Amino acid sequence: AQPNLQQDKQGNLAQREYRSATLPAMRPKEDSLLLPPAPAPERPRFSLRTFLTSLGPGLLVSLAYIDPGNLEADLQLGAYTALTQSWVVFWSTAVSLVLQELAARYGVVTGSNLAEAVREAYPVWVTWAFYLNMEIAVMGADLQEMLGAAMALRLLFGLPLWAGALVNAAFSVVTLAAHDAAGSRRWGGRVLHVVAGAGTFVTLGCLVANLALVGGVDVLEMLKGFVLPLTEPWGVAMAVGAVGANIMPHNLVLHSGALLGAREAGGWGGSAGQMRLALLYARVECFVLLLLTVAANEAVVATFSHFASADCAALGVAGGGEPLA
Repeated sequence: AQPNLQQDKQGNLAQREYRSATLPAMRPKEDSLLLPPAPAPERPRFSLRTFLTSLGPGLLVSLAYIDPGNLEADLQLGAYTALTQSWVVFWSTAVSLVLQELAARYGVVTGSNLAEAVREAYPVWVTWAFYLNMEIAVMGADLQEMLGAAMALRLLFGLPLWAGALVNAAFSVVTLAAHDAAGSRRWGGRVLHVVAGAGTFVTLGCLVANLALVGGVDVLEMLKGFVLPLTEPWGVAMAVGAVGANIMPHNLVLHSGALLGAREAGGWGGSAGQMRLALLYARVECFVLLLLTVAANEAVVATFSHFASADCAALGVAGGGEPLA
């Protein structure tokens, strides 16, 4: 009986080992007995008050889409091609929206801007090359705005160009000083946002009013220009200029950095749910404001489409020169 009892014990032990090896899911894990159950994922809730508190970065970004360089590109586009290339402005802004969204994601999730990311990920010579390119791009954009403001002051008040440039420079310095001085207050750091927002909405109102004064726009032709990606031989250079004016690398760096200040002002934490909510706020703000800039740019295209002449443009191309509107 003794050998039989030992054989039974050995058989039961072998059977238990076989089940443990072939059915691992049935074995209780020691770690699962010690750790508490994972908490349910946090669901972000949209708050209008928090959204209004976080406004600002999109205002800074949107102002760059209606600077004198963009308006000049829109003027040329409308004067040379009428409404047939309205799709260029719309789709280049749509691509810019995707890039701004990616820059916003990086700024919110990592807590650093794109310039810091380049410094951390690439060698020194790449960092300096990136820095110099961004400086040249910013100086080029500032030069357009400086000359545009000086010309506007000359048209409105008769100031010479040098005086208008000085007035614009003084306004910029005072705005930056007020922005820094208000940094310790409850709504500190919002001076630039208010100035940029006012500039965006005032410019949009003026351009739409100017379009109404010259006779409005043919809605069907505008919609056709949105849908059909048509172009003429003399419109290629205008399209390239409009795309280059809309897609600005330095604006991506600005957006990724500007969101960091909004993140601190809004009290966003580091949890996944709060980051999703922050990205939702940034996405909504950027989408609405870039849609308004599309309206402003298309208003310029539609305004100067009244002066377009396909015959003159074709004659200029046929003669080997620049197209004439």
